[in-house]
Amino acid sequence: MSTNKPAAKDGFVRGNQQQGNALAQRSLFVLAGLGLLALVALVQFGENGIFAFFNLQGREAELQHEVAQLEAGNQQMDHQLGALADDPEALEKLAREKHNMRRPEEEVLMVLPPPESD
Repeated sequence: MSTNKPAAKDGFVRGNQQQGNALAQRSLFVLAGLGLLALVALVQFGENGIFAFFNLQGREAELQHEVAQLEAGNQQMDHQLGALADDPEALEKLAREKHNMRRPEEEVLMVLPPPESD
């Protein structure tokens, strides 16, 4: 009978060890899952996450539109510059309109708005 007791006691210890190992494995699995979930959340919602990516795509579209407008403006200014360099009449027109210049025999009349009444 004394041989059965150690065997039963030994079996009981082994059973507890197996349950402890299974519990440790489950705990480790749950901990790893939570860690993975936290990592996914940081990737999706962090500073460089999916929402930041979509915001950057929208900003890129705005900047591309702005670049297109600026390039069109540059092209128009290049055209005007070429006209001013090649056409003396265009240069004279600009001088008269923008800088109120005149020829020696001309007089410039300026029309002023009426004074504001208080």
